[in-house]
Amino acid sequence: MDAFQLGVKLPVKLKIANPLLGGKCYLGSDNNPVQLNLDVTEYGALEEVPGFPDTAVVRNTGHTGQPFTVPTASGCGPFGVLNPIVNWRAGLPSSTTSNSLTTTSDVYNIGADSLRPQSAGSPEPAAVIAERNAR
Repeated sequence: MDAFQLGVKLPVKLKIANPLLGGKCYLGSDNNPVQLNLDVTEYGALEEVPGFPDTAVVRNTGHTGQPFTVPTASGCGPFGVLNPIVNWRAGLPSSTTSNSLTTTSDVYNIGADSLRPQSAGSPEPAAVIAERNAR
């Protein structure tokens, strides 16, 4: 895998925030998520992340989602009784020809040293702590 390949493959469950639908109304599920495959459309500026060895951030990276499907709603209203209404209003399930997504985000490339276990209560990577303790 190329360390600087900034495309993203991301399974997501989209929560619909509406008091009438309750707090458990989702598009997609743990077993059938919306599968986003985001390709880079624009590379942002590469910066080092101070205090984190082998870590960089590419700011303002543009992504566009390849066509994706959206499954039906679940958990909308008491016992899911409003699922059919949400599906009708949103046109769900929807095919890959109906959906697109464009985002701009910061993409972090984290080196292996930054992923080592940390000391309890410390937000710093173990490599930074070890380096400081060796001084």
